Amino acid sequence: MQSKFRISVDVSYDWFLEIFLTSPIIKTNSVFKNYSLLLLFLVTVLLSSCQKEDDVPQTDYAIGSTSHFELLDQYPNGWIKQGRYQLSGNPTEEFEYYENGYIKSAKVYASYPQHHLYMEVSRSEDNKPLWSKYYHPDGELWFETAYNNGLPSIKKVYSEAGTAIHTYTA
Repeated sequence: MQSKFRISVDVSYDWFLEIFLTSPIIKTNSVFKNYSLLLLFLVTVLLSSCQKEDDVPQTDYAIGSTSHFELLDQYPNGWIKQGRYQLSGNPTEEFEYYENGYIKSAKVYASYPQHHLYMEVSRSEDNKPLWSKYYHPDGELWFETAYNNGLPSIKKVYSEAGTAIHTYTA
């Protein structure tokens, strides 16, 4: 899209003419004075005839669904409350947001070896992690992490041999 603008200038040039015409150079050379006055007149006419065109369409910043993004819900202020990315009918990512724009929770799906939930995360309203979970392709929980004040506090790793628990201290 090409935008066209005309600038509207409404300025008095009396002060400029007074300084310009009383200059010692202009008083001594009348030919220069005539050309300068003509040039000044042309610039004044050009600048005073410029106007802004009102027919330029406003840019639409509204958030909406596309072929790969589905807008599920919005807050009254227009920000996204819930959304989902998908390819071939299967979701690849699902998000839920706080009203301040930070992510509340997210689910990420993997497509290999089959479509499955790979990861879930949750964050606080001040954008600090609360917990995260990762899954095997068969849907079993692989490991999970709990956070305290945005820092990891406990990580549990699950396997056939048992559960390993790791604790973190600040």
